[in-house]
Amino acid sequence: MKQIRECIDRAYKKLPPLRRKWRAQILNLKEYPFPVLILMHYQHVVLLYCVDRKKVIYSWHELPTDKRGHDAAIAYLEELAQGEPLTN
Repeated sequence: MKQIRECIDRAYKKLPPLRRKWRAQILNLKEYPFPVLILMHYQHVVLLYCVDRKKVIYSWHELPTDKRGHDAAIAYLEELAQGEPLTN
């Protein structure tokens, strides 16, 4: 999904998230001793991803739209972990 790739790319480039259905940010949360990528669909946290260890910490989906975005995000993060370049 283009929206997922775009919001993850923006997070990795340290750009603020756009006000859209899907948003991603990389934050340092007090609960985790490492940077975490947070993917949100509207107000729902769909995915927490450890940027250093390249592992999913938490994932959630309820509706088919959540599931499609969730799966697209995991696939794209796996591509990035294998060294694929970020899209422009």
